[in-house]
Amino acid sequence: RKVIKNAGVDMVVKDTEQTIEKIKNIADGNSGFVGSATVWEVGDEKRGNISIRIPSDVFDITLASIKELAVKVTREDVNSRDVTEEFVDLQAQLKNYKAAEKQYLKVLNRAYTVEDILKVRKELDRVRGNIERMQGRINYLSRQISMSTISVTLTSEADVKVFGIVWSPWLEIKAGVRDMFVGLTDFANSLIAFVFKLPLLILWLGVLAAVVWGAWKSVIILKRRLF
Repeated sequence: RKVIKNAGVDMVVKDTEQTIEKIKNIADGNSGFVGSATVWEVGDEKRGNISIRIPSDVFDITLASIKELAVKVTREDVNSRDVTEEFVDLQAQLKNYKAAEKQYLKVLNRAYTVEDILKVRKELDRVRGNIERMQGRINYLSRQISMSTISVTLTSEADVKVFGIVWSPWLEIKAGVRDMFVGLTDFANSLIAFVFKLPLLILWLGVLAAVVWGAWKSVIILKRRLF
């Protein structure tokens, strides 16, 4: 199977800068590297972010080693995406385009008129463009499959003790987006239900109007007969 695996972790740590250095060492020790690392000050304390790339076959070990550095892990999000079908499909398309390229080269060698040469060259350029695109996508997927990303957000323990909270903006953003889609889904479901029930509602209103109108006409006729 061709699986892309990444992780995001929010941690409370004793010392942000020291923990970032330890995570760098963990990445180096597992044949990985640091993609980015940032440290900023909040009052007298420091917070940080670090993103590392490590071979997929040591993903679980690396993630476990990073979590051991935490006083507390406040969020852990592991994402796995199976791209086997896409990978196989791209390889099949690439094979077909390369076969087409060979055929166009043979035709080009047999072309004599300028018009024929230009037509073949146009198709050959199109096929080669597709080959480059397919190969580029395969290379990208191969890199994502072979190397996993672990992104870590660090909050110092002192901040937690002072303020009593750990703010995870990414988690809050995802929760907000989820609530927004839930709300939109509920609205769409209500709108669909209203549209399908509208003819029935109109029918009931028509029947009610007919009953009221009939009753009113009956009262008018009765009054005329009595008076």
